[in-house]
Amino acid sequence: MTTIKDVAQLAGVSVATVSRVINDRGYVHADTRKKVEDAVKALNFSPNEVARSLYKRKSKLIGLLLPDIANPYFPQLARGVEDRMQEQDYRLIFGNSDEDERKEQDYIQTFIQNNVVGVISSTNYPHSSIYEKLKIPVVFLDRTSLDRPSVYADGREGGRLAAREIIKRGSRRITVMQGPSQIRPAQDRFEGAIEIIRDAGLDYRVIKTTSFSINEAGVWAEELFRKYADTDGVIASNDIAAMAVLHEASRIGKKFLMTYK
Repeated sequence: MTTIKDVAQLAGVSVATVSRVINDRGYVHADTRKKVEDAVKALNFSPNEVARSLYKRKSKLIGLLLPDIANPYFPQLARGVEDRMQEQDYRLIFGNSDEDERKEQDYIQTFIQNNVVGVISSTNYPHSSIYEKLKIPVVFLDRTSLDRPSVYADGREGGRLAAREIIKRGSRRITVMQGPSQIRPAQDRFEGAIEIIRDAGLDYRVIKTTSFSINEAGVWAEELFRKYADTDGVIASNDIAAMAVLHEASRIGKKFLMTYK
């Protein structure tokens, strides 16, 4: 692995001079600068971004925190973030919290230690004190906050669309899976679905969930069919819940209609 010492040796200058050129900090004679740049190119040297950030006290690193990488929705979000960051010559440090607040806090500290210039978070805990204390920009993705920028879809309309579709297909005893109460977009989807079902004058039941975890989705699916065996339509809270419900329905030989928000 090429080091800054290798660059300095090839260019015939000191390590400090190479550092000044790489970080564009301090005066370096034009001829000397060219020698260093030529050596960097010849050796295909790529300075460590973290080390550079510690020196300059700024970086082109962004921390991306996701709640559950096993959920196929979140890798799609990550890919979108990464693509846009690369367009602007930024790089990502990724953290998977597994919907564990303590693990999430550990990742935030890791981001800070690596001198990130901002955090993009799909946290399940947007009101955690750790975000209040951060001195760098934070944007919540598919989550909301009263005092930080948030990017999310129109969940209420999504819930309405799901409810209209399942009613159109003939369901009359609908069970709605309500997403975690602390996640505003999930509640918007739930409220949008209930609004349409009520307007249609139909019966509905509710299964409350506390996370989007794939490990817990099966438990809620079992609860749904145990409590509401006559359900003829389910509006799931997300893709993972939908898959769990379909799996449980197949296991018990249940046929019904389904949409997810």
